[in-house]
Amino acid sequence: ALDDLGWRKTTVADLEMWRARRGDDMAIGFVSKSLLVFGPEDAVRASLRRDEEDSFHGLQEVQQTVEGVGSFIVLDVRTRCDDLRGCRARSVAYAAAGESELERTERYVFRRDSDAGRGENQVLAALEDDVTVSDVQVSQKNAVVEATVRLDVDDYTPFPGRGTFVTLLALIPDNADSLQMVWINDYARVRELFDIDIPGADADDEKLTDYMMEVSLGPETSSGERDMTGLGQGPFISGFSQYGFQLLENREHLGFDVRNVDQAAVTQPPPVVLEVVIGRFDPDATDRAIDRCSECPPPDREEHGGIEFYSWGGDLRTDLDNRFSPPAFDAFGRGGRIAVLDRFVFRTVETPGMRSLISTYLGQRRSLADNPDILMAARAMDGLGAYAGLILLDTEPYSLEGTLGELCAGLSSSDCNRIEAQLTDESGVLSEYEVLATGVGSDADGLFIAVAIVYGSARTAAADVSMFEEIIDSGSSRLTGQPWRDFFPDAVVWSDGRTLLAKLRTDRPRMWADIIFQRDALFIHE
Repeated sequence: ALDDLGWRKTTVADLEMWRARRGDDMAIGFVSKSLLVFGPEDAVRASLRRDEEDSFHGLQEVQQTVEGVGSFIVLDVRTRCDDLRGCRARSVAYAAAGESELERTERYVFRRDSDAGRGENQVLAALEDDVTVSDVQVSQKNAVVEATVRLDVDDYTPFPGRGTFVTLLALIPDNADSLQMVWINDYARVRELFDIDIPGADADDEKLTDYMMEVSLGPETSSGERDMTGLGQGPFISGFSQYGFQLLENREHLGFDVRNVDQAAVTQPPPVVLEVVIGRFDPDATDRAIDRCSECPPPDREEHGGIEFYSWGGDLRTDLDNRFSPPAFDAFGRGGRIAVLDRFVFRTVETPGMRSLISTYLGQRRSLADNPDILMAARAMDGLGAYAGLILLDTEPYSLEGTLGELCAGLSSSDCNRIEAQLTDESGVLSEYEVLATGVGSDADGLFIAVAIVYGSARTAAADVSMFEEIIDSGSSRLTGQPWRDFFPDAVVWSDGRTLLAKLRTDRPRMWADIIFQRDALFIHE
């Protein structure tokens, strides 16, 4: 966790970000003025002494109380214990000691040393021989334990226990009023499912192009066809977009390429687009690459929340003379804003968007994962086993009225009536819903189209199970005229609370995106 924070001083905002990423059941406990305990709520409560139960605080209370406290230790509690006497942290202890550099270590023991009469919490010993503690000091004035610790991060996982959809949505600001949808892709999962190896450091352009095509479209079969992965649209900066070939040519000026990318998300509609990439990056290597690039326009170096980012040109300004120029100008000649961290890359085409991404990353503003309906859809997609898809935030265009308004523009009333009959007469439409998520997933039986639809009530979700089954059994594609059963010979539909879920077996794993963008009849609602 500290590694993805860029080795910055730990703050309460960091804790809020960890809480958002790890789940709603995470909490912060106030053991003393100097010690915060962070972990699952029941474990945090259990780690506090019963006579200090009122020490438990909400996030806002903690933030207000901690103001002015220069140092504190955070203990990620994974095991229950009556109090902090001998309570062992199975994960990581975090320490902030003034302005000193943060490092990490694996395991520590913390204990309330009441016998000493001071009441402070002291680092007693490391649990492993190869872990050392340095510069442990106890201040008599404010009972602060300050420690510098270190942890090997070779097996670093950005968000342990969290699915790809929830993870990425936790990094995107909750601008639901201006966002229509979010595309999500898990390239690491595709590599695993389709047995695709990452090219080595000495890979040439041909090998990198082959790798990009394999991940994007699927490995080539013996017949020369592609074993389709079903991935959706990727962000420009990931290299897995329609402009991937152009960005690949500039890889030496960025310090990273498609080999470094594991997961990504991009928002729509344009022009205000937010791009988030998770992977393995080296900010210093990017800095050196941009500095030595004689072809690259020099960037402005800006900062927000302690995180630096590169900036080229004015907000949303296009310049076709710079189309696909290095290091990462897009098809409209926009250099945009780029922030490179150890585990993340953020890109926007205007400064307010970059600031909102950074603020969300720091936990200083709400993310899409803080929206209960969106979070419900994302958790459902992760639970279904989806590795690519989209979250549709603005569902009005997919209502019957919105769809007819789009499809009937410029048509006669008779033609419009014919389209409406195609959409409704055969099987009807779904009830109005709040959020739609769909994409491609994989399980032991193969690939399937994943569907998660969040309604306003559990009763509506349950009632629409039979309607969705009827649409699949009796309805047909408006575009091809083929019955949905031809595309989905095996479909399982059920509800869980306010969410309708479905697995639609198919040999066309990219069909989910075509249905959305062509306004086909499968997801039309009242």
